[in-house]
Amino acid sequence: MRHLTSGIVLLLWGFALSEAPIPDDPYNILRDIPSFYDLFAQKGLSAYSADVRIEGAVTKTLSDLAAEKGLSSPDFMEYYREKEGFAFRLKNTNYPVLLKQIISEMFTPVQVFDRVISLIESKRELAWFQNFKAVTRVEAKWIQYQETPHIKLVFVARQGDLIEKREEGEGTGKKTIETNAMTFIVHPSTRLIKVLKVEQVEKSSSGETKIEKKFLFDYKKFGARWMPVELRIEKNNVEEVKFQAVYTAAANFTVYAEKIFSYASPDGKPEQVKLVYSNYSFNKSVNFQYLDEGTAKNGSLSDEAGAEKLFSKGKELIVNGKTSEAKSILRKVIKEYAGTSYAEQAKTLLDGLPE
Repeated sequence: MRHLTSGIVLLLWGFALSEAPIPDDPYNILRDIPSFYDLFAQKGLSAYSADVRIEGAVTKTLSDLAAEKGLSSPDFMEYYREKEGFAFRLKNTNYPVLLKQIISEMFTPVQVFDRVISLIESKRELAWFQNFKAVTRVEAKWIQYQETPHIKLVFVARQGDLIEKREEGEGTGKKTIETNAMTFIVHPSTRLIKVLKVEQVEKSSSGETKIEKKFLFDYKKFGARWMPVELRIEKNNVEEVKFQAVYTAAANFTVYAEKIFSYASPDGKPEQVKLVYSNYSFNKSVNFQYLDEGTAKNGSLSDEAGAEKLFSKGKELIVNGKTSEAKSILRKVIKEYAGTSYAEQAKTLLDGLPE
């Protein structure tokens, strides 16, 4: 009888919410979505850092790689700064830039999580939002999601418009990715995103491919705070990466205790990386040595992007037999983007070209 009563109450609550009006301008719901970084904002906390121990199959690979190069085993640290989010850093300052890049690429699943959050955060920019509103139409309705009422927002590009368009690759590998629809499932009171679905078309010399990407979030309440505990990334209904978080209390702050990333290796085998945190420092006691060094040596994200574009152009010129022009481009990468990983690659490529 108790279960029947509970079911009736849930049904009535869902019916009541479904009858509740959606705001006249559903776009305002997106404006109310809390910043992911705000979920970590805690009174009195401006920054923290922690040592990170890596567990999983990648650990042996890293140790073998370091031993082969005659280097110490890699140590890691993660930083958090208010409004800037998280940064994962290699502490071994004597590692060559190319090796740092190789190690960084091993942690692609870790980076994917940060990039997804950065992608969502970028939608908060006024210019992006205004353009988004101008080129789309929206359908808003109540749905039942995870046994509770949620708001579903479907944004579709107007005739002749696109929500976003970007290009990837160079030469024959060049492709254009167009976004023509985005769907959000949002909790009505917390405004937390539960699902983000992105519908895209990938165009290349070999034709067009439709892509559906899903980002599925789950949260857990710690005291009065909702914290993200899981993110699943699916492409065409196949799971690519799964992120899970375990939290702990330290110095009265809520911080990561563990992060677990599950993904498929290039050969299709299931892999997992676990990051285990310890030795926390807070606010003024945080030593930003490795964070600042990483920024200085590896360059900013915009520098990396600029260097990559120029470096790719240099490689394309080499393929087309335009060695002289390629040399000029590679020298430009080395000079103008000295702090990036591509500067080191440009030097290696330049050394291999004939005089």
